[in-house]
Amino acid sequence: MVDLLKLDNLNSKEFWQNFANDLSIVAENQIIEVPLLKLTNEDKQEYSRLFDLEGYAHLSQELDFDFKQFVKLLMKMHAANLPAVFAFVYDEFWYFQARLAQVVEDFLGEGSCLMPTLWIWHVDAKKELELLGEPDKALVTRSLYSGFYGPHRDKGKKALYEDGSPKILSFWIPLTESTPLNSCIYLVPANRDPTYNTDEDCSWLFRRPDIRALPTKPGDILFWNESVVHWGSRPAPARDLEPRISMGFEYVCKEYVTKCNPTYQLNYIPSFKERLEIIALQFKLYVTDDGFPPILVDFIKSNSRLLKEGREEF
Repeated sequence: MVDLLKLDNLNSKEFWQNFANDLSIVAENQIIEVPLLKLTNEDKQEYSRLFDLEGYAHLSQELDFDFKQFVKLLMKMHAANLPAVFAFVYDEFWYFQARLAQVVEDFLGEGSCLMPTLWIWHVDAKKELELLGEPDKALVTRSLYSGFYGPHRDKGKKALYEDGSPKILSFWIPLTESTPLNSCIYLVPANRDPTYNTDEDCSWLFRRPDIRALPTKPGDILFWNESVVHWGSRPAPARDLEPRISMGFEYVCKEYVTKCNPTYQLNYIPSFKERLEIIALQFKLYVTDDGFPPILVDFIKSNSRLLKEGREEF
């Protein structure tokens, strides 16, 4: 497929609607009602117990949702050299996010909000094989299209209250199966991490046998507090592996909403223009990287309102 990474395309509602005419870009600044994912009281108690102990939860096969339409779109975008995060121009991805509202509030409290921090990863083992001899190109390609990085904490100790409860949560949803070969999530449970929630949390003192691989299937949901060490593994350089495609959202509790403005109600769908501004915000970490596509720099400049507003440090 021809490379469609052009500024006129990226900013055009008509382009995106024609690119995937089975998806919609209709909702504009709306509060919507969708069927919510709800846990039974028994499941909620068990997941809460594990979450309090280990800092994360893995809801296995809880979500009844057909991701085939999403995967079809994202494969098409990948072939057209369009970063996967642009899928958030479509209503259906916002409808899906809204379905998580009850689980978010179960673990983060009522009044929690969505932060303008979201991403879609397309980790392609075939592409990784092609990039083996091109380290400079690989850096930018992985930043824009993939999602495996070294062990890290998103925000560390400051993301927790004094009692250890979270101020902020990261949700990670696989759209295709993830395995240790095609880049699943690895994580160090909080109770196995000696520097977790300490002033020394930049040091890695956990034992290697305590590292946990988290293979997932579409329909699973992973979420963790942002003091937990985690990473996406590097895929095996093989041509017969299904790509690992996944999406992520970040949520903040009611008490810290004002420190993270702008934030959005969990069942809110922004306008098309605001969606472009949110997408532009996601690229902010990569603007200075050598080799960053100039077209995306221009896209950021043309949708820079959220970047200019600035936000208080969390």
